[in-house]
Amino acid sequence: MGSSARRINVDKAVALGDDLIAVLNMKRESDSLMECLEGAETLRCSWEAEFCEVQSSIEGCHQRIEVCKQQIDGAKNETVSDEEFERLQSELEKEIGDLESKRISIENQRADMKRKEKDELRMQNMLCMSTQVTRIIPDLDDRVGISGYIVDSEKNKFEKFQFESTPSPFETCNKLWKMLES
Repeated sequence: MGSSARRINVDKAVALGDDLIAVLNMKRESDSLMECLEGAETLRCSWEAEFCEVQSSIEGCHQRIEVCKQQIDGAKNETVSDEEFERLQSELEKEIGDLESKRISIENQRADMKRKEKDELRMQNMLCMSTQVTRIIPDLDDRVGISGYIVDSEKNKFEKFQFESTPSPFETCNKLWKMLES
């Protein structure tokens, strides 16, 4: 009995996967997915532009550091009074310190951008997995209530649902399951 129940669950899971594939082949769904992909591409382009800007800032910092080092070496080779030499050296060391702190800040920004990219990819994967398992695509932009679409590949349609604030999460889940069964 346990193996037949497990077999039925596997069959249901395979059927749900086939249903999802059929739904994704529909024109309306592919348009929605294309819009999502275009949005992701726009974000990626924006991050690449920001990355290039950060990279050029780092290169500028490295060039300034090299110029400062050359000035220090030039000052050491020239015959300059000790006071002038110490003043130049302290100015250059201060500028090198400023540039170093800017470099660290830029590297932190780069790490933040990489974390954001990983988080976005993780969210996309979770949404895809959730849709495959539950046949529900949530509307993540709805901040007031609970809403989304139920994917029914047998009938080749999307069914929109929306719940305002309900008394309990249990009731919301029951309503969703009843919608999925019908």
